Amino acid sequence: MSESGRIQVVFCLRNIDRAIYDALKSLAQVNPEIKLEPAGCLCNCTRCFEVPFLQINGRIIEGSTHQEILEEVLAALQT
Repeated sequence: MSESGRIQVVFCLRNIDRAIYDALKSLAQVNPEIKLEPAGCLCNCTRCFEVPFLQINGRIIEGSTHQEILEEVLAALQT
């Protein structure tokens, strides 16, 4: 978790689908320590087309699915 106790989740709007966006919003609503920041581009274009990813507290987290990455967010909340 970040020093401020918040988890900053930045995501590329071109790398995420509506279902995952809605899931992230729901997660942030019940966990006020999560701050969502949509971005038009994270300058990881090659990665963006190849694999789902989120940037969590400045660190790129990749997964086979966005759901897997959401689990990383949940794990970060528990630390």
